[in-house]
Amino acid sequence: MSSIIEDPDYEKDLKPALDLLGTRLESFAQITDLYQSVDQEGDLKSNVHITRSFDPQSHFENDIDDILSTYKNIVGESFEDVYQRWAKENNVKPE
Repeated sequence: MSSIIEDPDYEKDLKPALDLLGTRLESFAQITDLYQSVDQEGDLKSNVHITRSFDPQSHFENDIDDILSTYKNIVGESFEDVYQRWAKENNVKPE
């Protein structure tokens, strides 16, 4: 189980979920900070492009969105637009 904690007493916050899981052989906790750039999207005065920290979700949907946003900030257009143009120029049917 993973979560983003918002309270220093994370054990109290997680207790209802842990109770649902029942008996566990082992439990451990690791707390790490999440980071993100101080520049706002579209206002990248520093010209330094840094993705956010990976979040604790079990899939990478948010991370992919962040990477695609960073790509757009660097290149100036979306990956989808670049791919569509490349596909047209190379007679490749986009999926």
